[in-house]
Amino acid sequence: MIRLENEKAKTAGTNSGRVLLNEFLTDVFHYILKFEEYTLRGENDLSIQEMHLIEKLGPDKELRMSQIANALGVTLGTMTVAADRLDKKGYVVRQRLDDDRRVVRLKLTDKGKEAYEAHSQFHMKMVEMVVQGLSPLEEDTLVTAVKNLRDFFKGLDYRKLKKRK
Repeated sequence: MIRLENEKAKTAGTNSGRVLLNEFLTDVFHYILKFEEYTLRGENDLSIQEMHLIEKLGPDKELRMSQIANALGVTLGTMTVAADRLDKKGYVVRQRLDDDRRVVRLKLTDKGKEAYEAHSQFHMKMVEMVVQGLSPLEEDTLVTAVKNLRDFFKGLDYRKLKKRK
């Protein structure tokens, strides 16, 4: 990959630029989080956690609260609180199964679908910005690297890590 001269200077003597890569990943995570917070505050009344729930639910799905909780790595209690807030704000509707009233499914309302679409557009603009100027080979390499990162985090059980402390 091509590096700027000042980046080469920073990586001199390091393990192939891994220190710089760590710095970039930390910065990227921070900036994405801050930008999402700013964007969500400016456009609607959603928190990042609520938006991620909407994102997991998607525009055309009906999922059980337990499925969403597992996908997000949160407890069913946390999921219930978030669902209550989104229901009151008009982003989701709850549906109980006729054959088992204990099971609650969530579905996006039109307002929830609008928030989902706006957030998806934000993410697609971010992707376009990242791949701008990359060759197909560089883009494939980036996809592989980010997939590896995602798979690493996906394999962690956050609830177990929290209990170890």
